[in-house]
Amino acid sequence: GNAIPDSCDIASGADPDPEQDGIPNSCEPSASIRMPGPVEGGDTCAEIGDELVFDIFVDNPPVRVVAGQFSLSYDQSSVELIEVVGGEEPFTYIPLNWNNAANGTLLFVASVQEGGSGTLADSRIARVRFRVIGNDCDGSAQVAFNPAAAPVLIADAGGNAADLPLVNPAAIRIVTGAPVLTG
Repeated sequence: GNAIPDSCDIASGADPDPEQDGIPNSCEPSASIRMPGPVEGGDTCAEIGDELVFDIFVDNPPVRVVAGQFSLSYDQSSVELIEVVGGEEPFTYIPLNWNNAANGTLLFVASVQEGGSGTLADSRIARVRFRVIGNDCDGSAQVAFNPAAAPVLIADAGGNAADLPLVNPAAIRIVTGAPVLTG
């Protein structure tokens, strides 16, 4: 489970109504950091020059999130970084953004503005935009979390970190030109 007592825990003997308000808690999904990409948005194919957008979400956070540190790897032969921007309020600040285009790695921090209180809500914490620069039809992912380069984590105002499971985007097919229509 996710350590939140709810009606999903009835079989385990946990209290389905820990607040004792007479309303059983609903089943909560497990906490995670996910990065859906263009495929999840319905795009399965991209062309050179297209922009690819990857949003980073924190779902069901176990702490009041004020910041997240994210390490990504990307296929520098098929995409190039355009920019990293904050997500939804309150995550509007990117105090660190280090891109190593030669190695295809990106490290950045997304946070609330100084003095912000953060949130326990599911949130889009950042948006990363890439431009397609090369053909890639081998089915491999163009962009993914890279926890080996630096930990991917979220933190509360006290600096307490939570290391959550990561959900990477699906790969897309990059073609060198538009389809030819005959008829």
